[in-house]
Amino acid sequence: MQWSFTTVMHRSPDWNVSSPLAAALIDLLCSVRAVSSDRRPRRFLQQDFKAHSIRPCRERHLCRLHCDLTGTRVGEARSAMKFWDSSAVIPLLADEPSRKSMLQLLQQDPQVLIWWGTPIEIASALARLEREKSLTADEVSSALSKSRQLADSWHEIVPSDAVRRTAERLLRAHPLRAADSLQLAAALIAADHDPSSLEIVCLDARLNSAARREGFAVLES
Repeated sequence: MQWSFTTVMHRSPDWNVSSPLAAALIDLLCSVRAVSSDRRPRRFLQQDFKAHSIRPCRERHLCRLHCDLTGTRVGEARSAMKFWDSSAVIPLLADEPSRKSMLQLLQQDPQVLIWWGTPIEIASALARLEREKSLTADEVSSALSKSRQLADSWHEIVPSDAVRRTAERLLRAHPLRAADSLQLAAALIAADHDPSSLEIVCLDARLNSAARREGFAVLES
């Protein structure tokens, strides 16, 4: 599946923007969705409609740390993308048993899609490891620094009413924690409610079970 971060509306190929009504509608849509009208095409093409639920990564290319972890060259482009739960991101930052397999997955496809709240969940997990004496204070500080660096190479699913409503439905359908329902809801929104179009990388058994029941392919190793 090819991902695009530009909103494209479903229109007939014969629907030309030269008509006054069409131009007015386009200007309104562009102002609402913060899309520059100067960059719009003269004619809308038949392509998949993607709402502005995905915030592109801040960096044009993968950050240097991301490249060092995966062996990916700076500027290397990949069209595929997977959704990463926070449970799968933690091994990228700390020395855990699943670190090698997660790095291999990341190397195969460095384009990472995450939920907006994932950095908070990462900070929470690292703080727990520090309290449990599994990581030192210096190790946690280093991991948090790496997380912020890597975040510049990630694409985020931003908060929205659609994410919230989907999370509410998921909580009634599956035995999930609130945070996990938001993760799965974000993945569904990213997939445009077509789970077969997006793979999830997750190490949480309960969330994996719910994701599979929703129709996602889940990668655990």
